[in-house]
Amino acid sequence: MSVRTLRVPFARIQALPPRRDNPSSAFADILERLAARLPGVLALVLVDSEGETVDYWTRRDPYEARVVGAQVQLFFRLVSEGLKDPPVWATFRFGPDAPASSHAAARPPGTAAGGEETASTDAATAKSSSVSAESPGTRTLYARRVGPVYTLVAEFDAAVTRMHARRALEVTERELADEGGWQAPASLWTSVRVDQDSKGRPYAVVDGQGVAQELQILGKIQGLPPRERGWRIRLSQGREMNLVREPGEFWYVDGRF
Repeated sequence: MSVRTLRVPFARIQALPPRRDNPSSAFADILERLAARLPGVLALVLVDSEGETVDYWTRRDPYEARVVGAQVQLFFRLVSEGLKDPPVWATFRFGPDAPASSHAAARPPGTAAGGEETASTDAATAKSSSVSAESPGTRTLYARRVGPVYTLVAEFDAAVTRMHARRALEVTERELADEGGWQAPASLWTSVRVDQDSKGRPYAVVDGQGVAQELQILGKIQGLPPRERGWRIRLSQGREMNLVREPGEFWYVDGRF
């Protein structure tokens, strides 16, 4: 497979406006919200099982974005065929001098291998994920199965290796499922709004209808990346959940809220 790289300085990439060459759908609005949570993302493409684009969000040429989406979807399908437990996601990296070479990893970009959050009453300990040096022009391409026949493909510049991606991608998977009418896994993270006190500690979680539920903090979450904070909480209704704040004041709870 050949994936064409976009050799544009990273600072210029962030300044590029989104581009379209056809009318958008409700799926495009969902992808736009995801792009706002992923600084430096080049393109987001939702494709079907045949590689046809359902909708997209892109800073690069829309046609090229659709081609990349179709190619990555095909590659992801090929590497998943014959596996007893096909991966839900994979990342592929392509360098400017050897665009056909790649490697896949069963974790989203920006997530340390095996790095799951655990709740504890001890002080949170920050662990940074290991990041290998990338050649200028290298692209990280991410594929995630969403729904029965769709794949979400994201293209990132090499400079975006420490971004916070996992929860934002899971929120998008849930939103795509709600819009498309298929069932999403119950374990996915959900984006929420949180009321905080003067010290930045959460004291209430607000649902989509603007109704706030007071919460009790049971402990801090260990092992989060730098600049993230997390708590194990109990809502006023008695339900216990993990609550995480990412840079940019993005808040998430694990599971549907």
